[in-house]
Amino acid sequence: MTAPTGQLTEINQRGQEAAATAVRLWTDAFTNYTKIWISAHSTLPDAQVVVDGVFGFAERVLAGQREFIIGVITAGGQVATAAAAPHGEGSHAPLADASEAPDGFPIKGNDGSRLYHLPGSTFFDRTVAEVWFATPEAAEAAGFQLPESQR
Repeated sequence: MTAPTGQLTEINQRGQEAAATAVRLWTDAFTNYTKIWISAHSTLPDAQVVVDGVFGFAERVLAGQREFIIGVITAGGQVATAAAAPHGEGSHAPLADASEAPDGFPIKGNDGSRLYHLPGSTFFDRTVAEVWFATPEAAEAAGFQLPESQR
């Protein structure tokens, strides 16, 4: 399981635990309310009103949890997109095998020197890519430049 997937799973589990706790607390409160009601009245409250109240509450809790999870997943997707393109459009983070170029991103970039290296150039094979670029224009838009000897 990837780190973002594990984090989303953990957030979802915590959300479910919070919802279950809320339902238990509401049930306990309702039970106490019923005991007080019975001691003060000779009849029980209307069954339809009680059932509608219980299910209405559960629906609101689940709707809130649903909206929360949608927000978390949306934010997670934005973070994942930013991590995949660390220097904006046209850039790509290194793959697990840092020597392997992502499809469509043949240009190596070095964050420390802010230089980029084209395939076949003098420093290309010696450079460990810290970022990959699709085009020289994408590299330059991210603030990278060719080595001085290649300008």
